[in-house]
This record gives sequence, structure tokens and C-alpha cells, in this order.
Amino acid sequence: MLFRYNKRGGEKILSIWWFLVLAIVGASIVVGVLMVYSADVDTRELESAILVERVSDCIVQDGILNSGLVNGEKFDFFAECGLDKEFFEQSERLYFEVSVKNLSASILFGPFGGGPAALKKDCLVTQKILAKAYPKCVSKSEIINYRGANGRVVAIVEVFAASNQRGEEVFVANVR
Repeated sequence: MLFRYNKRGGEKILSIWWFLVLAIVGASIVVGVLMVYSADVDTRELESAILVERVSDCIVQDGILNSGLVNGEKFDFFAECGLDKEFFEQSERLYFEVSVKNLSASILFGPFGGGPAALKKDCLVTQKILAKAYPKCVSKSEIINYRGANGRVVAIVEVFAASNQRGEEVFVANVR
């Protein structure tokens, strides 16, 4: 017998490679998990836009202002729009404001809103400087009609929303 194979030596060499493969797979899993959980996802501007659309759709249907707002009734945005009033009163994360102006920019109704008004002031600051931790804001203006005392009137509805929500799930809308 000229050739004898050392089976144990081959196993030792394979076990070194096996541990190297396990280390590479383990490190890849750790790096992947760290990448997912360290990603900074900022949804504040999107939340503001959703709130603007929800309030706007609530008070303006087919280009006509909600009659409850026009008739001088006690208009409850929270009940009419399905928003959670307690969240806006207790939290300092979301703010919205609605005002109705005539074409010469004088206010007819409002401003009405909910949440801490300081968020609006913070948004005015972010228009002049770059502030990463400040709220993100969205506003929308829409030309509408409403039936006033003098007949049909054309006006502008301005809806403003700010979000300083920091990455956790909250429920601000009641399901209808």
C-alpha cells in the first residue's frame, strides 16, 4: 500500500471552511437586520398631506362648501370628518386649520382647527431655515361655491396641516 489517506486531516480542513461559511452567513444576517432597523423613514409630510385631504374632503363635496359650516351652526370638524378629538387635544403631534376667504382674501369663516397651534409657528420657521427636527407642513387652497345669504358666493378654502409624528403608529381617525 503506497497511498494511505488521512481522513481526519481532510475533516479538519473542511471544518475550518464550514465555520468560515457560518461566520459569513451570520454576519450577513446581522448587517441586514441593522440596515433595516437603522433606516430613517420620515412620514411627517405624508401624514400632513393625508390630514389635509381628509379635512378638505370632509368640508367640501363636489366644489360646494358643507352647509353646516355656512349656516352658522356649531360645526364639529372631529365628528364630521371622523377624527379623534382626544388625540388632537392631548397630543402635540398633529395640527390642522381651516379658513374660508373671499376672493379679496378677507376671512369669511374661521380659522377653525385642532391640535397645538405652536406647530404652525414651527412650520413658518422651517420656511426660512433648514430644521430637521421640526414638523413638516402641507397646505391646500381650493376655490369653492357656497350658498350664502346673498345667493351663490365663490370663495377660497385654505386647509393647513402639520405633523411632528415620530415613527410610531397612532389612530387619529374613527372608522365610519
